[in-house]
Amino acid sequence: MRLLVATLLVAGCGFEHGQLGAGGGDDDPKPDAGQIGPGGDASVQPTPKPRTCAFPDPTNLKLCLEFDDGILSPAVRDGSAGLLDATASGVKATMRGSSPAVTVDSSSSMDIAESPKLDITGAITIEAWIRPASNQNAAVVLNDSQYMLAITQSQHVACSMGGNWVYSDRSTALAPGVWHHIACTVDGSQVRAYVDGSTHDCGPKYANLGTNGTQGTTIAPNFTGDVDGVRIYSRDLGNELCAHAGLTECQRDCQSQTNDGGFGFGH
Repeated sequence: MRLLVATLLVAGCGFEHGQLGAGGGDDDPKPDAGQIGPGGDASVQPTPKPRTCAFPDPTNLKLCLEFDDGILSPAVRDGSAGLLDATASGVKATMRGSSPAVTVDSSSSMDIAESPKLDITGAITIEAWIRPASNQNAAVVLNDSQYMLAITQSQHVACSMGGNWVYSDRSTALAPGVWHHIACTVDGSQVRAYVDGSTHDCGPKYANLGTNGTQGTTIAPNFTGDVDGVRIYSRDLGNELCAHAGLTECQRDCQSQTNDGGFGFGH
């Protein structure tokens, strides 16, 4: 139900988590940073590597969590210039093809302290690779009272930003146990939902994104499954998301959704 996803933005997270299932993996086109075995012990810390991001943007990249250095505790390291490391607990190492990733569940947390660097009011892109363990209402990136990238119980992408909710209803539903690249963007006038580099669903941007949140940004606060490549940019990446999804050809069209920006409409 969309009501459950929407409630996250105003009331926090408290969902029951399912069991992690098996799945495949698509490779993110970024350098192979070495193997981290599934279920890796975060208490054994590797030697820190230089902070990097697969798709750098010195001006507009605001957050980049790629987990390539294997450091999962007490914080996962941000590869952007902002150095917004996420305090982490209960996060386990896994792989997405040859790319290090993480497994999260009800015991996990990745929290970024409140920062004006993530108070983005204009154009924005939020993206991540996810492998859901089951059908679930869950936030993937949540900046309290400001913006959210999420999935719904019907396994569609949900974008809450710009005074509107947009859902990837015209895209194929996300399959549990399979890696998918998902994203939300805002340009000058439209909110768009992306699945695997393609977008078919959009809606009007009714307002600038808010800056009144005080709880910081949380990564996968009530998501059960695997996560990789979490990035936030202060611009609309648009067609570039096709390459971020590891593809060379994607579709970009728009069937406008006219949601009223409120909470509780069915899905």
